[in-house]
Amino acid sequence: MKRKILNDKDLDLVKRYFLLDLDEKELEEFESRLENNNNFREEVERYQKVDNFVNQIEFHPYSNEEIPLIDEKNDNPPIKSNVKSKNWLKILAFIISLVCVALLISYLMRPDNTEKIEKVYADCSKYTYRMTSDVLRSDEGTAQILSPEEKTAFDNAIQFFEKDSLNKAESIFNDIITNSNDFSTQELAYWWLVNVYLKNNDRENAISTLKKIIANDEFNSQTKAKSLLNQL
Repeated sequence: MKRKILNDKDLDLVKRYFLLDLDEKELEEFESRLENNNNFREEVERYQKVDNFVNQIEFHPYSNEEIPLIDEKNDNPPIKSNVKSKNWLKILAFIISLVCVALLISYLMRPDNTEKIEKVYADCSKYTYRMTSDVLRSDEGTAQILSPEEKTAFDNAIQFFEKDSLNKAESIFNDIITNSNDFSTQELAYWWLVNVYLKNNDRENAISTLKKIIANDEFNSQTKAKSLLNQL
């Protein structure tokens, strides 16, 4: 799963969420993000797994029963049993557990080319907003004018996108592509889908959507799509 790791502010919110320390407004906003942002929800689940795993590791000091005693009747030296080896096994098991935790945290928190995706997203977002302005422009002869229904759909989807309700935005953009017969309208919706996937750190779907733009000869943005695809 392609991810965008939690920043310090989000990490603090997650910790307080599990400590039941969020106020009513913070809790409402947090649960809304869990519902509508797949990447955020998965990162919260990863944090919870790591936290639970660490809490399960316990290292008990040696008990009195493990200390070898001298036989007082015949003054024989301590009986050398498996106590020492067992203690070393416990220490080794503890060290292995710590190494496993470190590896697990490293795996879950790895950047996953985050910087590269963020750079492509910044470029793609700028290009898409400019394209949106062109398509929505009402100057005669400059661009295809959207129907009122399509304009409303784009407005709603873009608002969801800007509020990080990415699942809702994705659904509306896909509906626009399915229901519209105009290539300019479809092209714009495809570009917004690329933004949705990049913002959600979903590299695989972003690449797939860029390839769809490139494959459609009716679209005018194939060169830009190829350029962004090469950067991913």
